Amino acid sequence: MGNSQKNSKDIFSLDQITENYDFVLVDTSALLSSMKSHGTERNGFVNHESAIFFAKHFRNNSNLYVTYSVLGEYDPTQSGYFLGYGEKDIKGGRYLSSKEINSIRKTKKRIKKTNRLVSTIQNENRILQLDKKEWKLYEGIEEKIRESCEGYGVGEVDKDLFISGAIIANTRGHSSLISNDFGIVKVWRDFLSSEGISNRQFGFFVRDSPTKFRKLHIRLIK
Repeated sequence: MGNSQKNSKDIFSLDQITENYDFVLVDTSALLSSMKSHGTERNGFVNHESAIFFAKHFRNNSNLYVTYSVLGEYDPTQSGYFLGYGEKDIKGGRYLSSKEINSIRKTKKRIKKTNRLVSTIQNENRILQLDKKEWKLYEGIEEKIRESCEGYGVGEVDKDLFISGAIIANTRGHSSLISNDFGIVKVWRDFLSSEGISNRQFGFFVRDSPTKFRKLHIRLIK
């Protein structure tokens, strides 16, 4: 089993990834921000620039998808309080400070961009849907990765993303995941090694910077 290699040949744009793989699934962590961004956005709201970036690519790249579980982590109904919160409202018997007002303005902006991204994903039909035949494969793959997921602390949403990508790689063509969650990376590494699958068939990228993605490699054990 080999370590991930880092060189310029492994750096891709999102367009290049979608050109090289038939299906590309994006995880919550990559949607939120890149590895080099200064801090993941709070409350699950997508970084302003990240939301704009992905909205554009969900409109232009027909093979870029999220799963229902990933989309479910962004709940627009939770934003009503912030969107209706006035800058001159009284908090605790006093007027808000300029720092609090600026924080509210930034929060509103993040919420609006997040909701627009969600709307784009929905309107462009970028939510992956498995068919009946594919759902029959789900339980088998889930059982194969159960121990790895538990050992690496991978949650249900990330596990569902991984299984969906593995199924698509088996039934529809080359697929790839984009995620900054290294628990999933380890599950992917173990799965490819045990199943003898190449990263050309089932790839993995991490979002290193706002617009650049790094391809991961593995030496297969046979």
